[in-house]
Amino acid sequence: SMRREAEAHQIKLDADLRCHIEVGCDDVKMERAIANLIKNAIEALGNGGHIAVSSYADDHYAYIRIEDDGPGIPEAIRDKLFGSVVTYGKKGGTGLGLAIVKSTVDMHHGKITCQAVSPRGTAFVIALPR
Repeated sequence: SMRREAEAHQIKLDADLRCHIEVGCDDVKMERAIANLIKNAIEALGNGGHIAVSSYADDHYAYIRIEDDGPGIPEAIRDKLFGSVVTYGKKGGTGLGLAIVKSTVDMHHGKITCQAVSPRGTAFVIALPR
């Protein structure tokens, strides 16, 4: 559903969702959380760039990874990103989006992390218990 928005900004959105593990979750809320992360990546990239969405699993968790090749998020604020009213690099951002994403992930007893991607970019990884 986010592909049209990405294309409108000349952003390539790829999805590699070969891992099909069923997890108990509220599909609507989890879809909204993933869409929010993709929308944030689109806004961070501006015009042009690449977003990759992938899924994988281990013995304990199913993972969804949203990675972009944008400017990245400074390490100094990465730990604070999931708090309320924390925003970075978005004009008019309320700082509530990532707090809502984290709340959704927490509601499902999962985890979310923000990682720097080399040479540039950011990845958000959602881990949901299997």
